[in-house]
Amino acid sequence: MARSPIKAAGGIVFRSGAEPLIAVVQLAKDGDWVLPKGKLNPGESARDAAEREVWEETGYAISVHEFLGKLKYPTGGGKKVVHFWRMEASKKVRDPMSDVREVDWLPLDAALKRLTRTRERDFLSGVGAAAHRARDRNGQRVASPQRRGKNGSAAVRDTRSAAARKNKSGSRARKERAATGLARLLLPLRDWLSRNFLGRE
Repeated sequence: MARSPIKAAGGIVFRSGAEPLIAVVQLAKDGDWVLPKGKLNPGESARDAAEREVWEETGYAISVHEFLGKLKYPTGGGKKVVHFWRMEASKKVRDPMSDVREVDWLPLDAALKRLTRTRERDFLSGVGAAAHRARDRNGQRVASPQRRGKNGSAAVRDTRSAAARKNKSGSRARKERAATGLARLLLPLRDWLSRNFLGRE
């Protein structure tokens, strides 16, 4: 009878900055550099396991985004299936778990070179570019700080250029002048209508 596959989950975890960086972790037991991931607990969904494992292995608060795919490979006479999601790291909230010796954040090309296991390099090579594009579509490539008002609420920044603001102001003034000129042209017509029609019973 075939054994059920071992189920695991993890993330391709990005951290925003001048250049988006991807998390890789070094395992304490053998020194391998791998993507953050781990086995599902009983009754745990793959997505919940992915979020938990990445939090435990990197020590960062993260948000989970789109599903990226599965990595399947033989292990110990059976099979292992690892589900991966794209994730965004916000801030460090704890130390990594004891199974992890070190966490590093690298550009995509450097992360591919750092990974020890060929299957993970191949997987990241296949989904890495797509994950970058997904970040771009969702406006997550660079985190811009928000200005805050005096009461601590987020202040809306006027990102228009000075030229654009000037052009808009000039357009409004032209419309106002046109309306005034039209009114002047209509004055004689209004007086004529008043004399010939509006004054009659």
